[in-house]
Amino acid sequence: MVAPVWLRFRQGRNGGRRERVILAMGLHAIAFASAALFLQAPLRQIEFLIGSWTGSLKTASGTVAISLENKRTYRDSFVSSTIRASVPGVISANESCYIWWDPAAGAFRSWAASDLSDQPREEVGKLKDSSLAMVSLPWTVRGAAQTTMRTFTPLPNGKLRLKLDVREGDKWISQAETDLVRAK
Repeated sequence: MVAPVWLRFRQGRNGGRRERVILAMGLHAIAFASAALFLQAPLRQIEFLIGSWTGSLKTASGTVAISLENKRTYRDSFVSSTIRASVPGVISANESCYIWWDPAAGAFRSWAASDLSDQPREEVGKLKDSSLAMVSLPWTVRGAAQTTMRTFTPLPNGKLRLKLDVREGDKWISQAETDLVRAK
């Protein structure tokens, strides 16, 4: 009669130590994968962000060209975001951002670095209806302290609406809004 696999692990030449280590590593890998899937589940709710997006925005300084690239990264635990905005010959701005789910807070979080500020921007976000609204902690942009809110809304026509608001007192003031199209 052949002993079951779990029993054979205990009967090795070295008292089963190597086999127990292998078994423990396997169990650890299963537990880690289960935890990773649990943590990643909320990120599936913002799957609409993933992809390459382009658009433009008319301002007093001219037309701002916008490109946004969002992708899953680090075992799908984060959404990595890169945004570029420019008015040719006038100004350009670049930003890199990571969005993740914080289970302790029950909220999305992000940290962003931009050439508009010498400090990172930290945001906390929630889904409301189908929109993701990310509200910043106070941060300094070109010497001025401000609180901002970026809102991403998937549209039925396959576009992505990007809206930027700035907090003034107890009110949100709209600064910009545009519909981005998925880049080919």
